[in-house]
Amino acid sequence: MRKLLADGTTLVYVSHDLATVEAMCSRGVWLHEGVARTSGRIQSVLAAYREAVERAESAKPPVDSPVRLVQSRVFQTDGTDPRAKRPLEVALTLESSATQSGSVCIGVSEGPAAPVFVLQRELHLSGKAEVRCVIPLLPLARGRFFLWAGMFDAGRRELLRWHPVAAFDIVGPDLVPTPPGIVRLAPVHVEATWEMEPST
Repeated sequence: MRKLLADGTTLVYVSHDLATVEAMCSRGVWLHEGVARTSGRIQSVLAAYREAVERAESAKPPVDSPVRLVQSRVFQTDGTDPRAKRPLEVALTLESSATQSGSVCIGVSEGPAAPVFVLQRELHLSGKAEVRCVIPLLPLARGRFFLWAGMFDAGRRELLRWHPVAAFDIVGPDLVPTPPGIVRLAPVHVEATWEMEPST
């Protein structure tokens, strides 16, 4: 595929794998039930698709579960907009009428339900409590991201359904574009310095 792209061959690529679509294409068309929903630069088309999937998932009716999410917040610890390479805080207010033990999991995704990273904390919940998680250096590039949350008992049973609970925009550097045909799995920003010395 990389050779075809490097040779300038016109390629029509149809896939649900968003990472490979972004790697293979510069322009795209999002088809939904045979109708073009949007078209244009591939990054814009994928962003619209991801947002629609997250919105549809968020709109699903709540499931009657042992634990209820009362509130979720994503914020910079100093009160400013979330920024790359700065501390980010996540706060979840959970409630249960009976004592529940399990793992609270949070994940940050750019697209549908496939998190860039997942964090978890064991806890015992009785009544209502706020759980906070601080990420000291957020490793994401500029863009829109989604916070997912869920709680699972020791047998992996859902106490709180895994679902998107907040959307947030990151202020920061753009991702370095990959060469044609190179698939990037996650929008992680890595700072680096480069040096070059002439060899003799």
